[in-house]
Amino acid sequence: MKSGFSETHRRIRPPRRPRALFAAAVLALAFISFGTGFAPLFAQNSANVWRYTFLDDPYNALIEQDDSFWKTVELPANMTRFGARAGQPVWLRTRVLLNASREKNYALYLGAIYDEDRVYFNGEQIGRNGAIAGGAGGREEINGYGRPRIYPIPDQLIQDGENLVAIRITGQFSNSIGILRGPVRIQSLRDSEWHMWRHHLRGLVMSAIYAVIGVFFLILNQRLPGQREYRWFGLFAVAFGLQQFLVNENRFVVADWFLPFKLLEQLCYLAIPTLYFWFHVNFFRIETLHLGGQRNFSLKKIGVFYTALNVATGLVLIVTMSPVLWDRIISAWFLVNLPFFLYFVIFTFGRAIATGERDAIILSIGTALMLLITVHYNGVERGFFDGPHYFRIGVLLFILALAFALIYRLIELQLEVEKRSRRLDTVNVLRDRVFNYLNTFVRKPTESISEVADELLQTGTGTGSNPAAAATARIHLTKTLNEEIDQLQSNLDDILELARLEVITQPEYVEQVNFHDFITAVIPQGVITHHIKVNPNIVLNTSLELVNSLVIRLIDFPAFREFKHIDLIITSDLKAHVHFRFLMFHDNVRKTRQLYELLTGLNPERGHLWVKWAIVREIIRILDGHLDINILNRKFLRIDIELAGEFTQELQSGRRRRGEEAITVEHLLESVGNEILEDAPNAAPGKASPGVEPWSAENKGAAVPAVAARPVPKLHANMSVGELKDYLKARLGRKS
Repeated sequence: MKSGFSETHRRIRPPRRPRALFAAAVLALAFISFGTGFAPLFAQNSANVWRYTFLDDPYNALIEQDDSFWKTVELPANMTRFGARAGQPVWLRTRVLLNASREKNYALYLGAIYDEDRVYFNGEQIGRNGAIAGGAGGREEINGYGRPRIYPIPDQLIQDGENLVAIRITGQFSNSIGILRGPVRIQSLRDSEWHMWRHHLRGLVMSAIYAVIGVFFLILNQRLPGQREYRWFGLFAVAFGLQQFLVNENRFVVADWFLPFKLLEQLCYLAIPTLYFWFHVNFFRIETLHLGGQRNFSLKKIGVFYTALNVATGLVLIVTMSPVLWDRIISAWFLVNLPFFLYFVIFTFGRAIATGERDAIILSIGTALMLLITVHYNGVERGFFDGPHYFRIGVLLFILALAFALIYRLIELQLEVEKRSRRLDTVNVLRDRVFNYLNTFVRKPTESISEVADELLQTGTGTGSNPAAAATARIHLTKTLNEEIDQLQSNLDDILELARLEVITQPEYVEQVNFHDFITAVIPQGVITHHIKVNPNIVLNTSLELVNSLVIRLIDFPAFREFKHIDLIITSDLKAHVHFRFLMFHDNVRKTRQLYELLTGLNPERGHLWVKWAIVREIIRILDGHLDINILNRKFLRIDIELAGEFTQELQSGRRRRGEEAITVEHLLESVGNEILEDAPNAAPGKASPGVEPWSAENKGAAVPAVAARPVPKLHANMSVGELKDYLKARLGRKS
């Protein structure tokens, strides 16, 4: 294959420049590579209207030739839409106004031409490209199709006023003949070369970006070998970057190989969908393809067949080495692959709609966009559509969409790993705390139980002279042993509860409840002297389970029982905060000081009382409350616990938290009344029992009828949310 040209058969290519200078230009001018083109330097019709004919006559290049009867076309255009056929020449002519005395060194700048052209200026040929003599068997070789042309115009040919530009184009491709892409204009040679370099620098930058993205994900796959979609996407992006480089004029800086570059471009067209198929399968973790009924196909086998088909197509391209056959083969190949492309779109959209996965949504949008742009690109290249194509923009959006979906999945994976790590750390901390507390608080009770058990065994095997005394001693020891075991069980429960609370950062379940109704139902009657003075419009937006546990543990705290006078005052302030204020008095100042040190100290050696109070402190922390303890006049111990609430007016204005409704007495009693009706014995279907009427907020003045009342659940500190609700319903229902 010959690649040289004579002076009359000039093939215009970017001027030779040092490689280092070229690399520096890429870096320095990348930021301006997305600008617009230069304006032409001559007065010409802005619509670029040319006259054309299919009559092949050498006189068509002359100024004297009459073209008034020729048809008109606006360039750029695919002339197959106007009747051009493969091997049939088409002539294009236009007249331009130039000022010969103004500026010299003009050039005719033409966009991508398919495929052989001869250009004349005022009847003289100024360039030829696309097909050259010297091929095997005496035929012409197709070389240079689809490339832009820059033809310098000799100064002596330029006339003041009207000048004629004539172009003879012959195409060998059945679907692409003519000047398919712009620009089509006359400007200075320097500006033409600069514009072409600037235009193609944009594509070079994008191809480099695709390659970098691909290499990044390939390296990422080395770190995460289990995420095979990273590997396939990396290869996919590298192949796209290579394809974009192979259609860029800057490829000839590397080597002046037109046909080898074109062959590699066609092979990239085959490799890109193959790599995307495997990326798609690994991204969604698909094993089989369900086509309805019992017809299931292994996607792995389909992928192997699809890969083999594209490899065989590539071998045919290599063997033929004919651009015309390449065009026909790729056209047929695109139709064969269209079902695969449609499958990608349909599956990703179906997956996105069915599961709502964000990465599937991103991928479906990108895939659909890429399919539409690819169909439009092929239509433009083969003459089915007019105007420019947007393949480069589509590729950019598609690659970015896929990369974003993978990065989003990577972030989700990282968050899941961190979440599991935090869970593991929580389990480890919980385990360490449990063992630490077991060692601190269970060792002594266990030793005590062991001593009592040994003494009991010795008493049982003894042969003393007083059997009655021995029996009494055994009964006493057995009672002591049971008490020690019960105390040990209580210590174990408290240790586990404390260890659990220490690793909780916020309440697991949050509900809204009217505080006045809640606290009235929760505080045991007759156990402690208490006064409730809170705003009835205050609600708590927190964990009812933890608040209940806090109240019960405070009232049942063993160390408080040593104090003769204990008053609990529950109040609220203007900020809708509620306060639990304990005021305790003891005659012995020393006892007051000891309890103060117990409640404010952080030393777990103080025994099981420290564990019980530590549970109270942890509950206050989780509820985001505040604890204040101090001694008044040496004999009074004051404990103030503050919890945040809010006014119901805020809820009525629409500010709901976590979508929950405030629980009021009316809600609870209405549900209790309805449950009573449902559970009433001997009730006829669809009819209430005698003397029983449904309770609602409208008749809240009436008492709820007494019907086979259920036993009130026992109130304790470890009640679940469900148990606490049952207790509140029963308690409030009976009070009403």
